[in-house]
Amino acid sequence: MRKIFLVTLVAVILSLQSFCGAAATVDEAIFNGNENLKYPIVHTGNAAVDKKINSVIDGLMQNFAMEVKTDRREHGINITVENASFQVMCNDAKNSNVLSIILSQSKYGSNGPAHPTNYAHALTFDLTTGERLTTSDLAKFGYGDSNSLLQKLSLKLEEFNANRELKASKVTSLPENFYFDEDFHLHFLFEQNSIAHYAVGAIDIDIQN
Repeated sequence: MRKIFLVTLVAVILSLQSFCGAAATVDEAIFNGNENLKYPIVHTGNAAVDKKINSVIDGLMQNFAMEVKTDRREHGINITVENASFQVMCNDAKNSNVLSIILSQSKYGSNGPAHPTNYAHALTFDLTTGERLTTSDLAKFGYGDSNSLLQKLSLKLEEFNANRELKASKVTSLPENFYFDEDFHLHFLFEQNSIAHYAVGAIDIDIQN
């Protein structure tokens, strides 16, 4: 009887762990044998979840590779620099079941634009389903409706612009490029040259601060 009870208890514990989720394992991989192109592979212990998350990341890497290929073959640009790297920003912080990764990509051609083209993809996933979170999901984390969050973001951008010669443009909608940090603060990440002059660089707005 005791043995049956212990087996049942272990099964219940494993079931609860699966339901509650846990931090993922994030490994570094090399894309297409190019040591300069590093990207994450995520392991959660659930193959279906892993497939959803990794397919999004792989799609971004494939798109970047295709863009470089098009620059070379169709536009005659001599791409001399192509890089990709990533940083894990949030991995189940505060038992949130959320994974946030920033995937950075950069390319430069000696006979192309004067500056490198840089991308900063803020990717946020639900570790229990593998779905990429959108701004419509933020309310469940206590951020209210989209309008109130947009107002808060607009105020943060006004603070950012204060005493700056090169200012960021106003935003009329919430960007889907967002992430959570290790303290589970929400950040909106604007890529270089998206809402401000190239020289300003990427703009990272922490909604909590």
